[in-house]
Amino acid sequence: MTGRVRAIYYDYWELKGMYKLAQIYDELGLGLFDLIRVYKIFKSLGMGQPDIHKVLELVKHNELQNLQWKAEYLKGEIKMLDFEKKATNLFLNRRIDEFEARFNMFVPWVQQKGQVGYMNHES
Repeated sequence: MTGRVRAIYYDYWELKGMYKLAQIYDELGLGLFDLIRVYKIFKSLGMGQPDIHKVLELVKHNELQNLQWKAEYLKGEIKMLDFEKKATNLFLNRRIDEFEARFNMFVPWVQQKGQVGYMNHES
């Protein structure tokens, strides 16, 4: 940004009582558009002021790398649990099929015994 444009921004901010913005702008050494881009990112994520403070505290204390590691670890855990769930479902479905097959083998026998018993009762 040229010196003239910068001076216009500062004059505008001063007229609007935005002294903090000018101070932050100077301290960060970023262009105004970079500040606006960061703001838009936070806004698009639905983050309010408390959320932004939490994120910045995490950055300040170098916790982001820790959180990234934890997130990757948990993703792996989820994949493993999902695999175990599918394997368990397959096992249980096989067992159900086996029990149904055994049960179906006895159904005709039970029905036949029931008819014989019914005939004996009638006579």
